[in-house]
Amino acid sequence: MRGKFKIVNSGNNITTLMIVDRIVKNRYDYIRRNNEKEMKEIKLIMAMEENKTKALLAHDTNNNHHQEVTACVDE
Repeated sequence: MRGKFKIVNSGNNITTLMIVDRIVKNRYDYIRRNNEKEMKEIKLIMAMEENKTKALLAHDTNNNHHQEVTACVDE
């Protein structure tokens, strides 16, 4: 034996199992956060589409009302 390999105590009590548990927990936290963000984005898109639809309906209603008034005036 040449004595080139020496075990040195790091002073750290962390185990491989603790590292794996931390990796798995962080992965689940990441997935949960991204799912929450995605749901918020979906709700925002739906709200924007609803507002756009309401605006279009209001515009159509105003145009129809204007046409009715114009028709009454023309007669």
